[in-house]
Amino acid sequence: MAHLEEGFAATLDNDVFGVEQESGVLCSLGEDWQEVNVLLTGEELPRLSPGALPVLGGDHIASMGSPIDVMLWLGNAEVAEALAFLESTDFQEALSAHQSDLGHLLQVRGEAYLSRLEQLKRFYGLAAQEGQAVVKRVYGHY
Repeated sequence: MAHLEEGFAATLDNDVFGVEQESGVLCSLGEDWQEVNVLLTGEELPRLSPGALPVLGGDHIASMGSPIDVMLWLGNAEVAEALAFLESTDFQEALSAHQSDLGHLLQVRGEAYLSRLEQLKRFYGLAAQEGQAVVKRVYGHY
């Protein structure tokens, strides 16, 4: 866990973050992760836990101080499943379908959400292509 936390902390440096995001090693949804989840599932918050989120979920491997600050693991088979889910999702259609759920946010941030979804698909695509697992850190403020 210390190694994973060290890697996460390193991405807080803007230069490291930019390089890793550009290369596809890192995919940050930032503050938009909950809205991206709404677009993918129609639900604002996970019913069970962050691990239950399609695409954004995974097996819980660590808690980082609060129930919503966790590290999650997807093995290479789950990475491939997440990619298949994203590839089968029409992002523009998802925006239209959840217009009432996101209201004004969608009007203001719709293009940003589409960009986040495309980044997510690229991230999972690169990981699946290499047969890699994915470790995610999911956190939010409530």
